[in-house]
Amino acid sequence: MIEDNRLKKEIITDISPRYSELIEDAISWSQKYTEKYNRLSGETFHTHNLKVALLVKKTGLDINSIIVALLRNVIKKGRENLPEKEVKEIQEKIKGEFGEDVYNMLLLIDKITGITKFDAEREALTKYILKDCADVRAIIIRLCFKLEDSRSIEALPISRQRNYVEKLRRLYAPLSEYLNLADFKNEFEAVAFKISNPEKYIEVDEFMKKNYRLHDEILNNILEILHEDVSDKVSEPIVFGRIKGYFSLYKKLKKYSEEGKSPRLDDIKDLFAFTILVENIDDCYVVASEILMDKKIVQVEIEDYILNPKSNGYKALHYVLE
Repeated sequence: MIEDNRLKKEIITDISPRYSELIEDAISWSQKYTEKYNRLSGETFHTHNLKVALLVKKTGLDINSIIVALLRNVIKKGRENLPEKEVKEIQEKIKGEFGEDVYNMLLLIDKITGITKFDAEREALTKYILKDCADVRAIIIRLCFKLEDSRSIEALPISRQRNYVEKLRRLYAPLSEYLNLADFKNEFEAVAFKISNPEKYIEVDEFMKKNYRLHDEILNNILEILHEDVSDKVSEPIVFGRIKGYFSLYKKLKKYSEEGKSPRLDDIKDLFAFTILVENIDDCYVVASEILMDKKIVQVEIEDYILNPKSNGYKALHYVLE
């Protein structure tokens, strides 16, 4: 109960009274219909709903998306435990109280859930979901549920863990990458890595924890420098950065080993990655030129995906710098 109250407070914080009442109503629905059911981890489905709703809020989605996260398991657990007539009545009440937008998103999540059960090639399945889904919010909410699920993966039997991490790696991580949810992608891959190769995971985890403060300081310093360098050269650039994810670090070590290089974490050169979003192609080259003018920076590699776009239409300039 203490955790539920904390989660509820975090969800409602900074939400205007006009909308916080709606969210509180959805929380009441979640509590009424799902608190009596427990997950394999031991927590109630209501607590799980609150965690997902908070995650949805942190992604920046709208009020209706938060409400959908709270109500998703109301319908799901209803289908599993209540007569069909009662479930339909619940759905109609949700539509009446929270509106068609919420109701339609709940239906879309049902559809996405059905699609993800297919045993298809990753690329085809990802494209199918993106093309067939009329509202990207439903995909992101689904990803929030899967991410929160993955955080308690140890509660699953070993056989189910293996199947689950395969789907994290094959479907949900790439889908997150398509939607530019880098933190989601990294966490999906890290969970899969932890379950499938625990010894190497511990090695990477120790390295990251040991260097966390230094890495964080470097990341923030470079972000500040980049923003200062380009903010007066192009219109409204968006600058952000990240530290390489656990599984990406492992893949880099594996690649070094295959190439006969030293497979040491301290030798990885591209530990940090930074993205600068601009309004047009010309601005891409302006920003690149500005950064390369700094005599302390040495260009190691370049990949021009503007001249040679990826098959999915992705266009960008990629530089490895020292």
